[in-house]
Formats: sequence, C-alpha cells, structure tokens
Amino acid sequence: MSTVSFSGRMWLLFGFVLSACNSDLDPGYTECGQITCNPGQYCDNGLFCENGCVSDDNCQPEDECIINDSFFNEGECFPRGGGSDTSDTDDPGDTDDPGDTDDPGDPLADCQSACDHFQTCGLSAAETAECRTDCTSLTQNQQQAVGNCDGLSCGETLSCLGVDCFSDADCGGGTCLDYICL
Repeated sequence: MSTVSFSGRMWLLFGFVLSACNSDLDPGYTECGQITCNPGQYCDNGLFCENGCVSDDNCQPEDECIINDSFFNEGECFPRGGGSDTSDTDDPGDTDDPGDTDDPGDPLADCQSACDHFQTCGLSAAETAECRTDCTSLTQNQQQAVGNCDGLSCGETLSCLGVDCFSDADCGGGTCLDYICL
C-alpha cells in the first residue's frame, strides 16, 4: 500500500504528461529525464517538473517566460505583447467572438471533468475527489493539458497522462504503485 497522497503524486500524474510515444514535443512541453513537463513547468534536476519557467521553451508559443525570482532563476509564462489577438483578420477589433474555435473554454471545468473521466478508467473515488480539488492549484495551461485527456478511451487516457496505470487491472497481472506497473 502506498503512503504517498494523491496531492503528492499529482505532479507524477499530471505534471509529466503527454508525448510518451512521440519524441517530437509540442511547443511548451519539455523533456525531463523519462518524463515530459507541461507548458508552464520546467525540469528540476532532470527528475521533477516544477511549476513556472526558466525560459520561453517552457511556455506556449504565444507566451513568454518572465523571470520574477532571480534567486531561483524561475518565472511565470505570460502572454506576449499584452495578449492582443492579431490573428482575426476579418474583424481585428473583435477578439472575444464566441464563434472563435481557439477559445479554450473553462480550463478548470475541463480539468475537473477529466478527473471524473479518470474515475471511469479506474482512479479511486477518493483520488478523483482529490484530483478535482487539486485542479484549482494548477495553472490554466496545466488545467487544459489535463482537460485534453478527458473523453479518450481508457488506454488513450493513460497514454495522454504519461502513466502506466490507475489500478492493478491495468497492469496485466502486475501491481500498480504510484501509477507505475510493477
């Protein structure tokens, strides 16, 4: 039985996601040993993904890393140029068009919905509840990265999150410990 709480493992589950099968990383995702850090995270000592950034490589293409902690040389991702949208050429003054397809919706709601989906794939009810609560401490980019795993088949969900398992049933006779098949 594992003594590590879901909060303690949350970054294992959500912080090291996406591109487990693909060496070509999307912009903002960075390799960290055998794991991948989400946009808005950087690799700490080749072992862990930490919230924040140390360069623009840790941010989405439309964002830049602003170092706000010179002691640790880390910062946060912020929109470039004040976040103005210049991609809408038919009406440059209209950046809040509800018909825009690049609108991310509500990243927190998407993250929490994904947690509910993870339960249908074998995550315990207690860990699902903790997952929903932990979504509130993630950045919007991290919430959306988790939300992007919602609705996938359970096998695709595990791959999307970059984990082996939610329960022993996912391990083909082995044991699932901290989302890794043993």
